[in-house]
Parts: sequence; C-alpha cells; structure tokens
Amino acid sequence: MLQVKRFNLVRGLSAERLFARAVEVLGFKRFWVAEHHGAQTVASAATSVVIGHIAGKTSTIRVGSGGVMLPNHSPLVVAEQFGTLDSLYPGRIDLGVGRSSGSVSDGITHALRSTPEARERFPSDLREVKSLFRKYTPDQAIRAVPGAGLDVPIWLLGSSTFSAQQAATLGLPFAFATHIGPDALGAAIEVYPLPPPTADLGAFATLDEERTLMERSWRHAITGSVETVQRRAEALIDETAADELMVLTVIYDQDARRRSFQIVGEVRDRINAQKQAP
Repeated sequence: MLQVKRFNLVRGLSAERLFARAVEVLGFKRFWVAEHHGAQTVASAATSVVIGHIAGKTSTIRVGSGGVMLPNHSPLVVAEQFGTLDSLYPGRIDLGVGRSSGSVSDGITHALRSTPEARERFPSDLREVKSLFRKYTPDQAIRAVPGAGLDVPIWLLGSSTFSAQQAATLGLPFAFATHIGPDALGAAIEVYPLPPPTADLGAFATLDEERTLMERSWRHAITGSVETVQRRAEALIDETAADELMVLTVIYDQDARRRSFQIVGEVRDRINAQKQAP
C-alpha cells in the first residue's frame, strides 16, 4: 500500500513538472502550487519542496505558492524556506500566503496545530514574515538565514473581504480565489483598490481633530491651471530655496493623473526656461 501511494505521489509530481514546462513554453509568467493536507489528489502537502522540484525542472517561469497557509507555520520557517528557494532560483520565486489550514478534516487541522488563535494571529504573523525579508539590522532580535535582504514578492491570497483589506493595508498584491468565495468577489475588489473620491470630508473625518489634520496636510497642496500651478510652485521655491521639487499626486482617475503630470511638466519647462534666460 505504501508503494502504491509513493508511486502515485511521484506520478503526480512528474505530471506537475511536465505541465509547468509546457506552460513555460507557452509564455505563461507564473506557476503556483497550493498547500493541502490529507488530500489524495493534490500532491502539495510540502509546498516548498514541490516548488523547489518544479523550479529545478524549469528555467524562466516564476514558481510560487498559492499559497502557504500561515497558521500552520512560524513566520521564521516560512521566511527561511522561501529565502532558500530564492537563493537557489534567484528572481523566480513567489510567496503567496493564506490564513486557512488547507486541510480536509478537523483532525488534520488539529494535528497541524492550526488553532483559531493562530488564525487570529495571521495579520501580525504576516507582518513578521514581511519584516524578515528586509535587510537585517543589528537591532533585530531574529534574522532569517537565508531570507534577510532578499527580494521575495509576497502575495496575499483570500476568498473574503478580510484578506483583501489586509492586502490593501500592507500594500501587497492580492489574489482572489473565485472558486472558493465567488459571492465575495465584488466586495473584495471594492475593499482592495483605491477608494473613489468624495466631496464630503465628513464621510471620512468625523472628529474635529481629524478634519483639522486633513486640512493641515493639504496646506501646501497645489491645484489649478498651468498658471496657478506655476505661481504656487515658484512661491514654494522662493519660500524654501529648494533645488528640486518632488511631486506626489493622489488622484483616483488615471487620465486625470496623467493630465496633472502634463501640467507639472509644462510648469517645469517654463520655470527652467526663465532661469536660463539672460
């Protein structure tokens, strides 16, 4: 019986390897494998091992997890495993994480020690994984070796608005599982992108202190026509004696955002031309 199970596992991994090579030839960019436990038809209980097997048999396609179930693992173990993979296959590894157990029964979930407390700890564990990939500094208590300083992209996977909100908060790319939570797709998308603009500040700032803070942060904001922007920019330069201005535009509409930079570019050329004039 053990030989049959082993043969099926090898056959499954061989099929995945061949499939990954086939889609690589077709020009696909990513090939991800999930984390499942107790499933006879899915050969990805040891996700990082499977990723290494597939990455070693391909050459260009990115190979990643879709995803590692963080409640089952410590953040350091995840960082070390994917730091190792990225060291072996530089620039080709993606780390996708989720917060379920990936198991088919409560017994397996218990064996994995994927407790409700571990699921509640997911946001903080995710932040820890993210921090372990940063460049190491002496004040850090824990160092991932390998892992620290490596550029391993972290994706958040989910089938609910909770995961979408966490991804948006941390500025992480988000992959939605439509096959698990199809009814939550629209709501999750609404939670994840930049919210549309509103003319009613009261909808966001309900306290006087919040409104005061928002108004203060916009004190040096410059809006208007080319002439208005030029006048305000020149005044700011005179006031600060700045050698260079860096422009930040927080604009929802992408066409309007591009137009804003056209205006800034024209203002820049006008000011520079005035400086160079005899």
